[in-house]
Amino acid sequence: MSTVSLTPILTAAGLAAVSNADGNGLQAIIAEIAVGDAGYEPDGTETGLQNELARVDCSAGGAISPNSVLVEAMIAAGAPSFFIREIGFFLDDGTLLAVWSSEGQTVGYRSDLAPWFFKFVLGWESLPTDAITVNFNGDAQLAAMSLDLTLLEGKVRHTVESAGIDWDDQDDTQLTAAINFAVGRGPYDMPFNSGWGSDGAGEDIAVQGVGAVLVQRDLVALEIKGRLLIPATGADAEIDILNDGVSIFGEGQRPKFLDGETNLTAGVFLSDGELLDAGSVVEVKVLSVGSTSAGQKMLITIVARGR
Repeated sequence: MSTVSLTPILTAAGLAAVSNADGNGLQAIIAEIAVGDAGYEPDGTETGLQNELARVDCSAGGAISPNSVLVEAMIAAGAPSFFIREIGFFLDDGTLLAVWSSEGQTVGYRSDLAPWFFKFVLGWESLPTDAITVNFNGDAQLAAMSLDLTLLEGKVRHTVESAGIDWDDQDDTQLTAAINFAVGRGPYDMPFNSGWGSDGAGEDIAVQGVGAVLVQRDLVALEIKGRLLIPATGADAEIDILNDGVSIFGEGQRPKFLDGETNLTAGVFLSDGELLDAGSVVEVKVLSVGSTSAGQKMLITIVARGR
């Protein structure tokens, strides 16, 4: 079975039929699919195919989004044999709703030895949502299953393509690769703290290293979050984050707790400074503390994700 995503040309007659149905609170109903072997560029004035060779009722179908429907049908084996280069979507009143054709592309081959099963995803942009539905003459339960499978395939395809993988419905490994990609790009927070006593009481933070982590996978730092539960006063408390010994911030643009403030004021990353490679060592250091009160109970989190 071939699954094809098409963007056909809506005909003038089809637009009028949809507008009339919508004006009466109804949906335009696709009932038949016609195919032929003529290849051309439709312009919307068509009322039929240029060389129609077969026409069948829809065997299954329905809405898969507000702006697309699934249309499934079968062309029985028989003569003539031909490559399909034009497709017409006909409404239940015989109006040609939309036509697709291409001089250089075929979507299938009908032969005299075997039937051709196919399903089309017909989408539109210039019509109201839910303007079109499908009438079919096949088994209702099988039609519902086909619709569910198409919806599922759409979600799988979205997952695969979101991972930067070109969709191939014959490749069983794509979903696994996409999931692994998504997991690798998941959140990765690195927490640090300073200014806490062993009994949980506050202690003054000091100009010194706070801690370090060995990065296990390639990351990108998204932001630096921080709280100083007992604020520094008399001067700002400034921190730095080093990636293999080099600050990830520009000079004069490091994060700091402003005098008397409990929330960290974010710094500005250097160009590519937010990229943390697997195997690198990330350190947090306190560069300065308050002059009147150093500040106590500092919490720092590097918010990152995989890349």
